[in-house]
Amino acid sequence: MRIALVHDQIAEFGGAERVLISLKKAYPQADVYTSFVDKERLGDHWKHFTDWNIIQSWASKIPYFSKLYSPLRFLLPLIWNSFDLSSYDVVICSSSWGMCKGVSLRSSKFQVPNSKKQISDTQELNIKHLELNTHNSKPRYICYLHTPPRYLYGYDESSLKKYWPVKLYALIVNHFLRQYDYQSSQTIDQFIFNAQEIRSRSLKFYRRDGIVIHPPIIGQSPIIKIDPDNKQEYYLSVSRLAPTKHFDLIINAANKKGFRLKIVGNGKEYKALKAIAGPTVELLGGVSDENLHKLYANAKAFIYASVNEDFGMVPVEAMAHGVPVIAYASGGVKETVADNRNGFLYTKLTEDAIIESVNKLESLPVDKYQQMQHKAKLFAQSCNEEIFIEKIQKLLSTFSTK
Repeated sequence: MRIALVHDQIAEFGGAERVLISLKKAYPQADVYTSFVDKERLGDHWKHFTDWNIIQSWASKIPYFSKLYSPLRFLLPLIWNSFDLSSYDVVICSSSWGMCKGVSLRSSKFQVPNSKKQISDTQELNIKHLELNTHNSKPRYICYLHTPPRYLYGYDESSLKKYWPVKLYALIVNHFLRQYDYQSSQTIDQFIFNAQEIRSRSLKFYRRDGIVIHPPIIGQSPIIKIDPDNKQEYYLSVSRLAPTKHFDLIINAANKKGFRLKIVGNGKEYKALKAIAGPTVELLGGVSDENLHKLYANAKAFIYASVNEDFGMVPVEAMAHGVPVIAYASGGVKETVADNRNGFLYTKLTEDAIIESVNKLESLPVDKYQQMQHKAKLFAQSCNEEIFIEKIQKLLSTFSTK
């Protein structure tokens, strides 16, 4: 089969890009289509994409488009419709912010799920969920949905929205983009969701169901063994420094409790967070993959305060190193962190709630803490790249060539 991979943009290295890399490993000969590539922002991570056949859209030729991508998002329908993918047998899109599922070439038969249908806690790969129109000669179309665009459905807390011109612009443009997003979602033959949380959002906003395949965590990077000389005296938090991640609460908790905290990540909030960081808090900015995995391996626990997280790959990445997770019970994290088993969930988004969870972890006997480490690693093993690729390939094996 001739296969094309479509991705919103290749401009930063996050969870969605890690999934794209695994898809490319599953289908090394696949061509990759994207709106634009920003090698400078990717930095050392560009090495993952150098040997790929990447086809960029016409928008990539617009000066400074990579920096103006958000305000120019009204161009997205034109960008994706400009690609001609009719010569492929299967198209797999990896979609979130940029709605790249709009490259669809045909309408698909689908059934609107019963609104009373209960969403189960777990869902195995089940080929009978496929809803294909076998008489259509155009490519079969699969969408791996990381999340419906957060800025379209009230999951974005951008600080720019406090300015009325930005708010007015978003109100107008996002109205039409929601219509486009809904219509393009109806053209998908098969949805794959990274979490039950995203499946429920798809049912709510698109009225489309599908299957859940957790994204790959183990297999893409080496798991560093814990350094026996390190006493694991620090807590760790890793993410893009954005308002929805609520690093201010984590820092305030560290300041108040006095525990050591290391934060890895860059973003617009860096200066503001640096200003409130106490003597026990280190903001490390961006670090190399090797140093990041060493930081994971030698951390006492991972602290997370993200709201309405999609799947939440970073906490699972920490668990892969045997690190328990302290997280706010919101979004996809509720599927990965089991309270008092591989970490602790807190239900109030306050610094005191974070401190309470830290106190719980600190009070664990050594054997109980080691059990929690083991259970964290055990769960992460289910998010293995080999398992991910096997499930994707099994799904595509049901697609006959034209």
